[in-house]
Amino acid sequence: MDRNLVSILLPVYNGERFLQLAIQSVLSQTYTNFELLIYNDGSTDSSLQIIKSFNDYRIKYFSFNGNKGIVHGLNFLLKKAEGEFIARIDADDIWYKDKLKKQLAATNEKNENVFIACFARLIDDKGGPFPTKFKQYSDFNDIKKYLPNSNFIIHSSVLISKDLFEKTGGYRDKYLYAEDYDLWLRMLKKRVNIVNLKEVLLDYRISAYSINFRFKKAQSKNVIRLKFNYWQNNGFEFFYLLELIRDFYYWFFPYWILRLNWVLRLKLKYSINSDKKL
Repeated sequence: MDRNLVSILLPVYNGERFLQLAIQSVLSQTYTNFELLIYNDGSTDSSLQIIKSFNDYRIKYFSFNGNKGIVHGLNFLLKKAEGEFIARIDADDIWYKDKLKKQLAATNEKNENVFIACFARLIDDKGGPFPTKFKQYSDFNDIKKYLPNSNFIIHSSVLISKDLFEKTGGYRDKYLYAEDYDLWLRMLKKRVNIVNLKEVLLDYRISAYSINFRFKKAQSKNVIRLKFNYWQNNGFEFFYLLELIRDFYYWFFPYWILRLNWVLRLKLKYSINSDKKL
């Protein structure tokens, strides 16, 4: 592995709406020793054309016919990664220019078992603040306490040593659409020191077009399975109940109701902001 090289994994499926912004935010990093590995998972929109429009030697893309899913794409890219560190970005998120630089500054000298995340700002389709509360934790005792209750570690925020990925077994498809949460909880079981920088270093987009939203029902079901599996071996806290009820809400309600709720919240937000300007 190339010492201090960061391999950035970007799986894409029909991500044309925001893909250009995501790629540009990676290429604009002040830390420049990285490779951007893009997996085009059978996109039927203009995603591939957008990827090809960038002329940068650090970009390596792999394009396939047919959609094989995000877990397959991530594990494929992990095998191709030549860096000492692995970072992730989704096709609709945006990194701040000093993200990698500040995370690498927080790694230990031996670069073993490195897990550095960071805080994120939630944004909507228009790039404005998303109208919801999102509690994030930086103290490790809080991380150990609250991570089994809620996944507040944003996938696009992490910088993890490749050795740690390999020791933990990479991504698993048994918890589809919650593969990141599965990985965090397995690392927590292994007593990995998870560092979550308090500084906001990326914009995390909440969008009706994102995988997390379109497959919210399946994701919520697998999150519930993950939690019960973890609680069975590590104990249950009473305050877990509120978040668990929310998981069941997302599991049982039809997609169109969830999307309608999302649309109405955004309309209310922008109508209020418009009135304030008047």
